[in-house]
Amino acid sequence: FKVGSGDFVSPLSMELLSYSHRLDMRRGVVERSLVCRDKLGRITRIHSSRLASMADPHICALQYELTPCNYSDRITIRSSLDGDVINGGVARYRQLNSRHLSVVDGGEAPDGLDNEMVLHVETSRSLYQIVMAGRTTVFENKSPMPLTRLLTRKGGLISHEMTFNARENTTYSVEKLVTVHTSLDV
Repeated sequence: FKVGSGDFVSPLSMELLSYSHRLDMRRGVVERSLVCRDKLGRITRIHSSRLASMADPHICALQYELTPCNYSDRITIRSSLDGDVINGGVARYRQLNSRHLSVVDGGEAPDGLDNEMVLHVETSRSLYQIVMAGRTTVFENKSPMPLTRLLTRKGGLISHEMTFNARENTTYSVEKLVTVHTSLDV
């Protein structure tokens, strides 16, 4: 996210005033809570919940609750689908090809799917098709905010940027729902 006219920045790169991370095995949800301070002294409280549905393996969801603690300003949220991911987690494999996806298409969803973005990639060896669709909604006091979405694309990274005027000590909820289907689902 970004505040005002600043740059997009990860909360984890800011000064962390508090941090907790937990896995709720009963509900199958990963939760993270943190309070961070940026270089201008603005303090933001963030609580996130993430899940991959076991009832429907095609659905993933996340929710961020964001509260500006000592400021009021414009906040911009960037919600993305990323086809540029690399497999770089194991040191001994880093010299091998780490890109296993190529982008076929991506952008705004077809008519009838308001506020959605889509990304179509295929695996480089087996040519399996993977299509993701994502919708992000921002809520204030449990009511959806009517926001304009700016679509950006950089390589295989498709994003919606949404800006709203945030008020001090008001919690805003950002909910993202993503569906994933592959050519193996047929």
